[in-house]
Amino acid sequence: MNFDHTNQPDMFPAIFENYNDLGGVIPRSKFSDILQKFFDYTFDAYIYGDGSRQNSIHSFRQFLDTVPEVKNSLAESNRIFFAVDNYGAYT
Repeated sequence: MNFDHTNQPDMFPAIFENYNDLGGVIPRSKFSDILQKFFDYTFDAYIYGDGSRQNSIHSFRQFLDTVPEVKNSLAESNRIFFAVDNYGAYT
């Protein structure tokens, strides 16, 4: 299942604020697309238990390695995960 966060307009500002508070480096202009990639890679494993959480977050980290602003994909993926989890439990 694919989850589209743009269908919930209140979600993005709250998650971005959480992310920013955690020290995130991705600019707001790119964050929406990256947040969608986060959901694309991890939603099924974290929400439905389909597949491996470890593999899904690893794949997302590999994606983050292609984002020029991201120097540490582990730290950035953790910030994004916790920004989402602080908005609403992501498991």
